[in-house]
Amino acid sequence: MKLLDNINDWLIVRSERKHNNLRGNTKCFKSTNGISWNIYQNQKESLTKGDNLKKYQWLHYVFKLPIKKGLLLVNKIANKYLVRKVIKTPYNINFVVFEKSFDKAIDDWSEIYIANRHSWVGNKHTKETIENFKKGDSVKTLRVCKDIMVTMCLEDTAYREFFNILMFEMMNGMNKEYKNERINHLLYTDIDTKDIHYYGITKSFVDKNKKPIIGEFKRVH
Repeated sequence: MKLLDNINDWLIVRSERKHNNLRGNTKCFKSTNGISWNIYQNQKESLTKGDNLKKYQWLHYVFKLPIKKGLLLVNKIANKYLVRKVIKTPYNINFVVFEKSFDKAIDDWSEIYIANRHSWVGNKHTKETIENFKKGDSVKTLRVCKDIMVTMCLEDTAYREFFNILMFEMMNGMNKEYKNERINHLLYTDIDTKDIHYYGITKSFVDKNKKPIIGEFKRVH
């Protein structure tokens, strides 16, 4: 276990030196200072600043980035075998619903969330830049994940029925959670992951109204 921890620490430092997102400050990984709430933190976690930065660096640069590149490669290699569009039949209805919801989510994510979030760093988004984003690697990665899962389920009856069960469980769970009301969501569009205002605002909305309100979250100064 100690060997694995040492390997992970080496990969974390190596990734920082390569990507330089912390400007080469690898000493911060050893910080024993406590941290306040942040959007990535699990409620049950109690991490030091160093542990939190290690987790972030490992997940984003050691784990996620290579997987993302690998998925894009799989997308090319397995292109003719992956299901890109589900045929609408009575026994495929759950897959069709999922696919339509996925496509709508990509549109909303790009046009509402990404446009607002990236405006924080001074980018002006037009219809053309949003369409270009939809054709970029981030959306391609999500689509290939969807295509791989759908293909596995459509081509294997055991996985097919797991997917059907999952869809019904999600529907029942959402209905129970929100009691068949129309529920909106407050978007976290701040580039800072540590803004405690979002936690306070969403908690007060849920406590008061039992449901959040949609909108763009902006930093409160």
